[in-house]
Amino acid sequence: MIPVSKNSSPCSPVSSNCVIWQGPNIPCINLCNGDTVSDVIGKLAEELCNILDQSVAYNPDLSGLDLSCLPESTPLELQPVLQAIIDYTCSLVPGGGGTSLPNITLPDCLRYNDPLGNPVTQLPLDQYSQLIGNKICDILDSIKTIQAVIADHETRLVVLENCVLPCTGITTEKTIVSSCMFPGQSTAVSQVVLALETEFCSFRGVVGTIALINSAIAKQCIPGTAELLSTTGTYSSLVGWQNSPATLAESVGNLWLVICDMHEAVKNIQLNCCPTACDATTFGFTTSLINNTVGVPEYLNLNFTTSVIPASFNDCSGGTQVLITDSLGGSTSTTVNVASLQSSSAGINVPISSLNVYSNLTVTVDFCATDGKNTCNEKQTSTVNLTIPCPPNITTKNITENSVDVEFTNNIGVTATYTVKVIDLSTGVTAASTVVNNPGTTVTASLTGLAAGTTYYPQVVCEINRGSKTCNGASFETSSVVSCDNGIDIAVIMDYTGSMGSTINAAKTGAASLVSTAMSIVGTNDYRLGLVIVDETANTGTTSYNSNTIYTSLPSNQKYVDTMSSTNSDIYITAMEMFSANNGTSYTTQLSYLNNPSAGLPLGYGNGGPEPMDVGLDLVVNSNFLGAFRSGVAKYAIIITDASPSGTDDTYSGLDDTAVAALANQCLAAGVKVIVLGSAATLPVYQNLAAVTGGTTNTSFDSSTIATQIQNNCGTSGSGNGTPSTCTEYTAATTSGTGVTVTYIECDGVTQNSVTIGGASGFDATIFCASSIVSDMGAMITINGDCPT
Repeated sequence: MIPVSKNSSPCSPVSSNCVIWQGPNIPCINLCNGDTVSDVIGKLAEELCNILDQSVAYNPDLSGLDLSCLPESTPLELQPVLQAIIDYTCSLVPGGGGTSLPNITLPDCLRYNDPLGNPVTQLPLDQYSQLIGNKICDILDSIKTIQAVIADHETRLVVLENCVLPCTGITTEKTIVSSCMFPGQSTAVSQVVLALETEFCSFRGVVGTIALINSAIAKQCIPGTAELLSTTGTYSSLVGWQNSPATLAESVGNLWLVICDMHEAVKNIQLNCCPTACDATTFGFTTSLINNTVGVPEYLNLNFTTSVIPASFNDCSGGTQVLITDSLGGSTSTTVNVASLQSSSAGINVPISSLNVYSNLTVTVDFCATDGKNTCNEKQTSTVNLTIPCPPNITTKNITENSVDVEFTNNIGVTATYTVKVIDLSTGVTAASTVVNNPGTTVTASLTGLAAGTTYYPQVVCEINRGSKTCNGASFETSSVVSCDNGIDIAVIMDYTGSMGSTINAAKTGAASLVSTAMSIVGTNDYRLGLVIVDETANTGTTSYNSNTIYTSLPSNQKYVDTMSSTNSDIYITAMEMFSANNGTSYTTQLSYLNNPSAGLPLGYGNGGPEPMDVGLDLVVNSNFLGAFRSGVAKYAIIITDASPSGTDDTYSGLDDTAVAALANQCLAAGVKVIVLGSAATLPVYQNLAAVTGGTTNTSFDSSTIATQIQNNCGTSGSGNGTPSTCTEYTAATTSGTGVTVTYIECDGVTQNSVTIGGASGFDATIFCASSIVSDMGAMITINGDCPT
């Protein structure tokens, strides 16, 4: 484009190709910042032509309208559509009685609300046609307006072209990439400069002009020589102080140094100058426990007499919160009024039974007091030391040479667990222990396996709620080994199978000797004898004596029968003579019935090699088959057999060794010594049984052997010399490494005999006579001859 006038003063003529569009980008006509005015006018003209092409005169495309009701052959241009509408309208008969006009659904762009605000989505055909006609008129009016605007733009562009300076060729403005105003964008320099000017003006409007800033800096009234307010020294001594600030930054730095100094000074005044309302308020509390009748904490008393709350103050919100927490995480809380409780010596009791009261409690009091203007706060925490209470009365009773009962009261409930121990006082070694779960009110624990004549003390370890407490009782001493002269219970358990005939006859012959020995050992106290026979047969359901009147007349509780359906044998164990005081005569009678087919019981059968002698011992010791053993007397079980033990399965194996070993410990706990006689006494299982219980073994089984074994196991072991029980004239003449020579003297003063005991020096001697005891010391000596009366 060239200038339209050579004389367009005051503007100089210039080509439109030299004028650059610096307005915004207009994507819809592809107009960009930097295009020439020629480009701008060309693109506007193209857009105007496009608008005219879409007008009625140029038959615009109607594909966006819903024309589904028109015949399928109708083209989608405006003129055919309008013609179809006109043809259809003319075919309709106006007025009533003719064809009614159909309702046409309005497209979204034509829908509207009626005067009542109701949405209109359908119209009769005639109204629909009128609406479309109105819309078309509106479109034509808009087109006229657009044409007028374009014409105006074109006129203005012509003026613009005539007003710019002349240029030669086409120039492009320089651009830069701004890092602040337009980050990351390539922007024309003129646009950046304009933005900078705008920002600068805004900045100056806020900060002030340079003159105003300098004037403000010059107003600093505090020189560097001025004294600091919060401490000694001058401001010039502070790091960063500027005596003659020349910049706004230096002035502001000085300002902050002064402010900080003033802040510290004011703070010191507040703390040290004048009392505040809270200075007269003191918070404090103490705690104490209130136990129930058995010593378990039930309440925690909170005392606030150490608090001082002025009369004008009260607890915030009417109360102070108290939280009590236990070691397991449980807690309880309450609200108290400290202002009123500060003068109460009784304090307030808080229930704590829901907490774990067997370990420490933590008490937190969140103090808060106010007078409506001032509020004083302080949180205090205190620890209440708690532990599991020891049982109040750990006692010992039923003390024997190897056992004791430890008894105490359980005050902490059935959820507690007690480990009861007996500890050797001299060594600190635990001799026996047991665990008691779900205890009742009174706990009694029986402990065995103790040593005779030894000092112990009971110890109870209490456990509850993950805590534990060790409590000790008073020491006690076990009884010394029970001497036979205190009394004796002897249970004879005899193998009554077919191979034992001669052994049984020998026992019958020596019965008087056994009775005599028992009588002589106990002196004036009682002896008791019991007799058990152990038999075994094939699975026939009968014995050689099951119909014998001597057997059938016995009470049923004196007969033990196990038919052992899983094996080939039946067990028959019979208590021929029950324990009773000084029953030597009846014992001898019952013994005489054995192996006596004509006047008593025929000998049993036996089946297989091993015999259930261990079952018989178990019945006697653990089931009181002969009646219960007495306490405080010597207790013996004599097993006479020629076979290994069989248990209940008629076989001997490692299982029987284990069972007999357990039985040995049970005998030891009961204080029963086991003596094993007969050819089976050499078997290790019986050797161990005798050794564990303190008994002996011997392959002989005649009367003298039985008497000697009982005598050798009686008495109190010890060292040194002893004194006769019935005579005071007694001397141990010689003690050497090979033995002790004991000279005993009758009460008439005449020396009768002397006996040497082989063995290590220091052995004691007990001298027995046929009718009475002369002395009751450790080692056993039988002296034949004249004895004191």
